[in-house]
Amino acid sequence: MIPVDYESKIGKHKVTHVTAFYAFLGFLISVVCTEIHLTMPLRPGSIMHSGDFIRRCGCLGIFRGSFPGCSEMSAVMDEDSFLNVYEVGALYPLFGQRKLLYRIVPENSAGMTEDGLYVGGDGTITIGGKEVVIEVANGSGIQGAPKLSPWPFMNNVELTKKRKNILGRVIYKPI
Repeated sequence: MIPVDYESKIGKHKVTHVTAFYAFLGFLISVVCTEIHLTMPLRPGSIMHSGDFIRRCGCLGIFRGSFPGCSEMSAVMDEDSFLNVYEVGALYPLFGQRKLLYRIVPENSAGMTEDGLYVGGDGTITIGGKEVVIEVANGSGIQGAPKLSPWPFMNNVELTKKRKNILGRVIYKPI
């Protein structure tokens, strides 16, 4: 005859494995959902507010050696309602290595809107309800118009060269 204490220990042991399995499964699902949210390009209906960001490689960008097919970039909506797109160095969160490539700003505006960036159903991009222009940063290494799709925008965004601004940045406008 088996003592009662021994049977209860077996039952607890099985519950511990099942609980650990479901805890691991829940953790894995949350990591995958976070990865999808971080890397999803902006598509029609997308809205970004001040402080929002997306990453081209997501969490995998930290581990460059294990995921070499992705050149890490980050798109951050700053407090002035400008969408800044950066090339991000290895271990960016720890060492802060990033280079501004271009920024998307409202045309003829100083920024500071609470509406944020919106991608319309037809692919038009607005910030605070105003049309946008793309400023290519000096020293970004971008030759010609920046490529905006498939990241950070899902749909192709055609650009036309407009002018240079006071800082010497080349300005492009979506067609």
